[in-house]
Amino acid sequence: MHPTRTKKGSARIFKFFKNSSNNSERLFGWWWRRLRRLKSKADETILNIEQDQAAAEKLPYPISISRKPTYSTTVPPGGGVENFDTPEASNLNRARLEHLYSLGLSLQGKRVLDAGCGVGHLGHFLQQQGCNVLCIDARIQNIARLNELYPGLRAMVMDLEKDDVQELGRFDIVFAYGVLYHLENPFQALRRLAAICDESLLLETMVADHFLPLVRFAEETLAYSQALRNVGSRPTPSFLVLALRSAGFEYVYAPRTPPDHPDFLFTWKNDLSDSRDGHLLRCIFVASRHPLETPTLVSLFSKSDPENS
Repeated sequence: MHPTRTKKGSARIFKFFKNSSNNSERLFGWWWRRLRRLKSKADETILNIEQDQAAAEKLPYPISISRKPTYSTTVPPGGGVENFDTPEASNLNRARLEHLYSLGLSLQGKRVLDAGCGVGHLGHFLQQQGCNVLCIDARIQNIARLNELYPGLRAMVMDLEKDDVQELGRFDIVFAYGVLYHLENPFQALRRLAAICDESLLLETMVADHFLPLVRFAEETLAYSQALRNVGSRPTPSFLVLALRSAGFEYVYAPRTPPDHPDFLFTWKNDLSDSRDGHLLRCIFVASRHPLETPTLVSLFSKSDPENS
């Protein structure tokens, strides 16, 4: 090989590598800047996606209900008929019955429907007061237990929200203690019960603390003392008075003195709560077709109404 050609070739190769090195530095720099811009854009895209996901989770309405029920769709442990005989249930029933007796209402000889009777403890009390009682409950297990405990007490399975209560006949008094707040449609239930009631409807129920006629709904377990279909209601006192008046009762009263039980002894706060300090909020109402002249009751209609003036 010719030496001069070799030198020139070596020079060209050196120059090539020198130029390639410079070009590589420039090319690497361009790609580095490009990669940084792409990374920045990717980071921005990821941030936008996360923001969009967060925005999607912010529903257009204020919702507190999840896709799955709050409680199991099976009866919880201890939620069978034994649920009616816990110390808590017994104390509540004792307070209810002592208070009912103290109201001095005329019960003897009356035809009484015990709606939502459970296992019959309250219906048995009414029978002892000289009433002709028919008990109804939506759960066959409760009626079966009632028949065991009180074989002389008439009872049948009936769902207040689905079955036709008209077939039961007519009653002087409808007794509905501890049932309304386990129903999905309390307004409809009161209308149905009113349609077969000739004199008075005695109502004890959980309530929601508010001045307006509202209903707060609540999910419940499937214990035999709870809602039949997992959903119950917590009506406000104004709602109940409105529903009772609309059902045809011209006179709606409250007891001057509540039962001696923490569930009935609370201060109104207008906060829509249905429990406070570990206790449920409960009230008693007496709706009547005719005025009741008894000092134990006070009218719930406004004092400006002509009937109360």
